[in-house]
Amino acid sequence: MTRFLNFDKFKITIYLVALFCFNQAIISQEYGLLGQTFYGNDGDDLGSWVSINDTGNRIAYSVRPFQGRVQAFDLINGLWEPIGQELIYEELGDQFGRSFEFNDQGNILVISASEFEGNNGFNSGRVQVFELIDNIWIQMGSDIIGDGNNAGWSVDINGAGNRIVLSYRADNFTVENSGTVRVFDFVNEDWVQVGNDMHGKVMNDEFFGDKVVLSDDGNTVAARSRNVENPADQKGAVYVFELSDTEDEWVAKGQFFEGEFQSDFLGSGLALNDDGSTLAIGAPGVDLNGFNEPGQLKAYSYNITLDLWEQIGDEFIGDSNVDFTGSSVNFNNEGNVLIFSSPFFPNLGPGEVRLFENINNQWIQLGETIIGETEDTNLSIVALNGEGNTFIVGAPGSDDNGVNSETGSVRVFTDNLLSTQEFLDNMSIAVYPNPTSNNITFESESAALNTISFYDITGKEIQDVTGLDSLTATIDISQFARGIYLVQINGLNTLKLVKE
Repeated sequence: MTRFLNFDKFKITIYLVALFCFNQAIISQEYGLLGQTFYGNDGDDLGSWVSINDTGNRIAYSVRPFQGRVQAFDLINGLWEPIGQELIYEELGDQFGRSFEFNDQGNILVISASEFEGNNGFNSGRVQVFELIDNIWIQMGSDIIGDGNNAGWSVDINGAGNRIVLSYRADNFTVENSGTVRVFDFVNEDWVQVGNDMHGKVMNDEFFGDKVVLSDDGNTVAARSRNVENPADQKGAVYVFELSDTEDEWVAKGQFFEGEFQSDFLGSGLALNDDGSTLAIGAPGVDLNGFNEPGQLKAYSYNITLDLWEQIGDEFIGDSNVDFTGSSVNFNNEGNVLIFSSPFFPNLGPGEVRLFENINNQWIQLGETIIGETEDTNLSIVALNGEGNTFIVGAPGSDDNGVNSETGSVRVFTDNLLSTQEFLDNMSIAVYPNPTSNNITFESESAALNTISFYDITGKEIQDVTGLDSLTATIDISQFARGIYLVQINGLNTLKLVKE
């Protein structure tokens, strides 16, 4: 039975990072705990997977896939209350809840049990889809069952909830364990395959479909292969496909990506935005900057003219040994806000979660870094809502309740400052005009303006105006180059400024 911590008495440890991290500036933002924290019991691994709907008011988490359970919750009067019945495993060890996702509304849920046997034998796998009707999860259509090939090792669903993607990671297409990915539509009350089967390189023990994601519009699929050159290299590879105009064939979309070295684990973190034009790929096992497995994450934008994925901004690299940065990653709808985890930061530590916004092809950190409570928290799994201001974090291996081992925990955070303008309104500060080509004026109704600092988007200080001691300040920035700048007021809060 899951226990609930009294969140009124709970204060999560959030460490404020310095103004610049990853050589990126930080936009003033505060993330507060939304609702209560969930803790599991001994060995539950609560939070093995998590999902959040588009508006951020419905979540779901899984408990210990060996005796898998999935429960959804709605935010009601500041607390997460169960919605619908708990969905549970049918066979002991069938890995029910290994992978699951909400549609946009959160009223449809696709869930896999990747080692379900049924009548088809060992590790056949099963995928089911449920719709919430009158507070009961009712199955949509029939089961999709594999044939000894781990059907549903990874699953995803489109925004409308009428298209799903699932992998058959151990499918013996041509050679053993090469893997297959298929897409299904809900037609005439059942699930019907759309287009052809998708495959990777097709080699022994490739395990194509180790991870799959589907764009919200349902027209783009990204899929990971575990191995690239031999059955145990774990370099990782990512292939992207789009549905043809005739909707009968999945064709390659841009180039494919391969890990460079053994155990790069490229593609372990994988995400697409709503229309499939933005892609994120994590390679948590990458060795860089003199560190062992700090991990790496890159984001890409699709150039339709060149049929090419082009990198957006700088890559993200972990800060210490075994950070495993990029293990889990997610976009908001637009694809301009990115969340990712470094589950073992620093040096097999408690883990951390960060959010970044893409501004003028540069990734700017949003607010503080979320850091796990204890050394074994290991913040691992993240999911972000559509607007990009509410997110859920699963730490399945944590012992955060201080009593048992691997109980797991789940927390939801939300942006306490929904916009720069709302923050300024709350602080009774007016900033105008923005954008501007010459002067920028700051007016405070109460607190004196003492220091106003300007930074470019790389974090370099451009101008620091001190000793103001006034409620009003007008500053000439005509000498600034055109672009986006960050302005920090009284050393506390930061807003975006556009110089025309």
